[in-house]
Amino acid sequence: MRGRVKRGRGIEGEECHKDLIPRLPDDIALDCLARVPLRFHPSLRLVCPRWRDLVTAPSFHRHRERIGVAEDLIFLVQAVVPVDKGSGSDEGEEERKGGAAACRPPVYGLSAYNATLGSWHRVVTPEQVPLFAQVAAVGREVVLLGGWDRASLEPTAEVRVLDLATGGWRRGAAMKAARSFFACAAVEGRVYVAGGHDGQKNALRSAESYDPAADAWS
Repeated sequence: MRGRVKRGRGIEGEECHKDLIPRLPDDIALDCLARVPLRFHPSLRLVCPRWRDLVTAPSFHRHRERIGVAEDLIFLVQAVVPVDKGSGSDEGEEERKGGAAACRPPVYGLSAYNATLGSWHRVVTPEQVPLFAQVAAVGREVVLLGGWDRASLEPTAEVRVLDLATGGWRRGAAMKAARSFFACAAVEGRVYVAGGHDGQKNALRSAESYDPAADAWS
């Protein structure tokens, strides 16, 4: 592709506004961009305003599905395993601290497995993921909900929603009941949660349904 990319300015000149890719018809350029794996779309959004508007539009993702290049993604909440910095020194440090570091709750993160490409990557989250949170995918959004608050170790009713097209996170409407260790699944555009434990470890007998489009629970 001709032109140069400058930080914060995008492609020089006005070719980006005239053609998706200079010297290529837009239909061919669209197919080229559609074949870029989803994990690299944040970089595409930084090239210029037209690319940003393109890759965040629902029609772009429908086009990826239509030409058979859409990817199957599996999301998983898991503990982030620290990098081993070597043996010997850590054990002595733990003894001097009385094992305090070992008592700290683990850090959880959101991971994505690209079943089409056979690759894993960590999803960037603006806040730490609650312990034992659940996750469900609805359309182009991923809903992260419930679990334990890391500071209080109490169940939380928090809901966070990731838009895969824009990469943006938003706070969703909180669940009606704080839950941990509950069942969770997405069916026909809604997220369903059932059971789990309350703050006193009592088993919950209630269930709720979340509509991400309306940002409402019932």
